[in-house]
Amino acid sequence: MILYNMMAGILRAFGDSRKPLYVLILCSLVNIAGDVLLVGVFHTGVGGAAAATVLAQIVSVAATWRVLIKSDFLEEKISIMRMKICKEHMGIMLKKGFPLALQSMLFPVANSIVQASVNTMGTNSIAAWGICDKLDLLIWLIADAMAPALTTYTAQNIGAGKHERVKKGALIGTGLSVISVGFISAVLYFGSGMIGPWFIDAKDVPALIPLVVKYMQMMAPFFIFYAVAEALSGACCGLGETLTPMITTLLTICLFRVVCIFAVLPKFGTMECIVWIYIASWILAGMAFTVLYIRKSRRISVIR
Repeated sequence: MILYNMMAGILRAFGDSRKPLYVLILCSLVNIAGDVLLVGVFHTGVGGAAAATVLAQIVSVAATWRVLIKSDFLEEKISIMRMKICKEHMGIMLKKGFPLALQSMLFPVANSIVQASVNTMGTNSIAAWGICDKLDLLIWLIADAMAPALTTYTAQNIGAGKHERVKKGALIGTGLSVISVGFISAVLYFGSGMIGPWFIDAKDVPALIPLVVKYMQMMAPFFIFYAVAEALSGACCGLGETLTPMITTLLTICLFRVVCIFAVLPKFGTMECIVWIYIASWILAGMAFTVLYIRKSRRISVIR
């Protein structure tokens, strides 16, 4: 997985985002075929499923490596024999990458603390919240995908000296994310009562679906703030600084949620309070990253 992500990152940095997608489609098909063969035909159980996954990962690395060495944008062909460790470049990558890695590690910790509070709200609330997680998954995928896309786009144009494209690209990328997330949010706001029953037994529908509709209609109008936060966070990282976006995310989302769970939730003790904590964190993050990006984008002219 590490090797694939590194090589796919190199391809995307040169503007080729299609071939990494093609490789992912290929290895997904290999994984599915391996599951059918090893689990369905040979009945190897969990071990067979694991083997199919590992095989798919090996295929992804081999295919991406072949694409990379055949690429014509490199000044010289990649060779394992000529590879060596470059302390200068490694230091730069650690400096830029560690804040993002730390952010990725602390995000689940904060959400686990929130989930622990959800687990005290009764079985119906827990089940309804789980259904909401399934319904809004597409929103997270769209918003989270725009962040690395804008990081790559912004960094490419800064590196190419096309600074005038940076602000335009960030605006268009954020707009695309907001429009996409807004559309899905509208579908969930009006259609969660129809889609929710797909995930549960018919006997549980009367008890759970009203809660699903209630929570989803509370959250749906505010998903766009998260979309703005993720998109502009990616743009800020593309400007060359990852520490400030990491701190902003940890303060406005992770720390904010944890503090509210311990300071605000005990006063209300309701599931609705937890939902509003999530909503408030999205709004706070969206506003913070808007201000942060405006401040940082003003410095682009200094880079010229």
